[in-house]
Amino acid sequence: PDFNTTGSLAHMLSRLPPEIWGDIFLECLPSYTSFSTTSAPTVFTRVCSSWRCTALSSPRLWSNIGLPGPTSVLNNRMVDMVERWLCLSRTCELTIDFHLIGEFYSWVTNTQHSFIIRKILDLVAANSFRITRLLRIAPRYLADNCVLSLSNMPILEELYIHDIPMKRTQRSAFTQNIPSGSVFPTTLRTLTLQDAYFDMTRLPPLPPLRHLNLWQRWSPMNLSAFLEVLSQVASLESASFYICFEEQLANRSLMLDPIVLPILKRLLISGEFEDDIGIVLDVIQTPRLVGLGLNGCSELLWPRLKQFLNFCQETLINLTFETVAGTSPDLFLRMSQTLPTTSITICNCCIETHQLVAALHTGHFPCLANVSMTME
Repeated sequence: PDFNTTGSLAHMLSRLPPEIWGDIFLECLPSYTSFSTTSAPTVFTRVCSSWRCTALSSPRLWSNIGLPGPTSVLNNRMVDMVERWLCLSRTCELTIDFHLIGEFYSWVTNTQHSFIIRKILDLVAANSFRITRLLRIAPRYLADNCVLSLSNMPILEELYIHDIPMKRTQRSAFTQNIPSGSVFPTTLRTLTLQDAYFDMTRLPPLPPLRHLNLWQRWSPMNLSAFLEVLSQVASLESASFYICFEEQLANRSLMLDPIVLPILKRLLISGEFEDDIGIVLDVIQTPRLVGLGLNGCSELLWPRLKQFLNFCQETLINLTFETVAGTSPDLFLRMSQTLPTTSITICNCCIETHQLVAALHTGHFPCLANVSMTME
């Protein structure tokens, strides 16, 4: 580049007010912040004195605190870093993300790690009134009122409760219910429960949520608890479920009154067993659904899916399948005839996908024009 042009640009940039530089730094932040000296925002403090001054005087840069793994990094230095970031964030709203929850079992069984975590939680608890997003927090730390209390988070908007898969013989030692006296903040709009082993029927009453994620891959769920949760959230705009039910409920689910989610627009349903997905389709109605995502669809699931689609086929824009394993071109033909104005998308490639492509190219299935594939 021309030296004069470069020098002029550098001069112009140097004259930007600190507030603008703070906004520029903010746009450079990764989605997952790190305490590393080579990552933003800490790296901004190591470039020059001007950048350091700007970074340290921009509290929003330090308001997203992600506690990293592995547990080998749990030490008093991390406690000091958390305290420093909380101080630098001043009065900003906070996001606290316990990324190290993935090694939950190792740090609840290690006395030194548990002590470090407790010190960090005490620092976070002292700033509870500033937390808007609390992510990947173990329920045992919400169950202990001496650590984190939902009642002390008046502006909480997103809560992500995450247990870790454990052997059944280990669960009783670590499973705790959220205290019955707890109350979810009225500001809460997004709730995620992942592998929650506690009794969901004992959850506090839910506020008007907009987004709900129930990811129960390793923790079988009771159907009545599932229905109890859904009955409280008619305000949902989007939801995702990874469901595993405790018992065989196919016939029983057909006899239940469905839960109507009147403004739900986007829904993702996944699970190891197709019958569990069918149960969800049996028990909810979504008259304004725009997008639906499923693992796949076999001949056995199709009647239940078709019944579900009767209530939303006029509004449904996209139906997405993770794979077409077990789905014949003939079944896709029936889907296309049922949903002539809906785009049907297949995400993953498999043998059945190639069979479907071949069927499309023969021209024997003109009604499949609304089927598209994203090969991965």
